Order: sequence, then structure tokens, then C-alpha cells
Amino acid sequence: MKDVERRHSEQFDDLGRVERDLALEFPPDHLANQLAAHTGNLALDVQPTLLKLNQALVASGHFEENAIKARAVRLDNYLVGTAAEAKRAFIALRLAILTGRTLEEKKSVSDLLGAAIQKDQSWPKDLQVQITVEVVDMQRETYFKVALQ
Repeated sequence: MKDVERRHSEQFDDLGRVERDLALEFPPDHLANQLAAHTGNLALDVQPTLLKLNQALVASGHFEENAIKARAVRLDNYLVGTAAEAKRAFIALRLAILTGRTLEEKKSVSDLLGAAIQKDQSWPKDLQVQITVEVVDMQRETYFKVALQ
């Protein structure tokens, strides 16, 4: 990856020993933090789903493969609407990216993730499944990331 900078620094500790720090710094525009929260009544195959979403982000051309973090959280305590007995479920995708993207870019990525989560997924026929995608900004000035080797 040509945009990755290698940084090497040396510092001396209190006893005069050299402390070395080798890290990779990633270009800030290529980062994506993704959270998929889903109701417990969905039998979601998590790892293939996260892989599919990450692949969609890479295919968008906006994100580096190794700068995408994805996680899923199963929600066992939830309510959709006010009818507790209703057969409802949801998966809510939240993608956090650094500030600076246009509204059109965010909409494009949102649509891409929405399509990816629906593709090749077998949703229960007895449930109303709601799918949402939210793209939010992380403040560039306060975000910190380093990958240590």
C-alpha cells in the first residue's frame, strides 16, 4: 500500500535504554468503523455478513481493506414499535468515517451497504425485518489510530 507511512522512532527510558516504536500510520480518509446491531430473533451468520459488508466498502473505492473495522452485536433486549407481540426484527448498520466526505459519497456508501446486507440473505418469512444504514462523521481532529507491529 503506497499511502502507508512507516515511522520509526527511538527514545531513551530512565535507565538510558533505547525504546523503539515501529508503527504504521494510515491515511485518514481510508478509515471505516462499522457496527451491525441485530435483534436476537434473526439467525444472522455474523462472520460472512461482516465479510460481505467489508468487501462492499472496499469495492466502493473509498476505503483501504486493512483500515476497515467491523463488529456485530446481537441484541436480546429490544422492542420494535409498541406491540410487544409483533413479529419484528431489525439490523441497524452504523458506519463511522472521518469528516470530509461529500453528502453524495456518504449516500453512495449507504446505498451500497444497504444492498449488500440484503444480497444472498435468507430473511425469516414470519418476521418483518427492518434494515437501516446510518453513515456518521468522526471528528478528524480528535480521532487517533496507529497500527503497531
